[in-house]
Amino acid sequence: MKILIVDDESAVKSLFKQRFKQEIKDKIFEFEFAFSAEEAINSLKDPKTSDVLLMLADINMPGLSGLQLAKLMKEEFPHIRVIMLTAYGDIFNSIAAKEYGVTNFFVKPIDFQLLKEKLLEIQSQKIGN
Repeated sequence: MKILIVDDESAVKSLFKQRFKQEIKDKIFEFEFAFSAEEAINSLKDPKTSDVLLMLADINMPGLSGLQLAKLMKEEFPHIRVIMLTAYGDIFNSIAAKEYGVTNFFVKPIDFQLLKEKLLEIQSQKIGN
């Protein structure tokens, strides 16, 4: 399953590659990375990333926020599920995220075991459909 990670912190790329090393090796997950919402949108329009099935996006980013990106995803790419990642787990963000069709909401620091379980669950749902 191809997953697009959207976060303005460049360290996220090495962190996800480290935490999902075995799943990447076993070709369970394939990760693409974008460092802004605008870069994510451009990436999704590129044929090489058109098979993205899931997006993990930070809420607070320069330019378009993760919530604005989630709203746009619901309108332009409704087949892609969205999970929000944030250091700010306040009720406003949670409610807004749900309104925009966000599947899950993970507060940083991320519990990678829980995230891995959720990703595997989503993958099994995609295989079953």
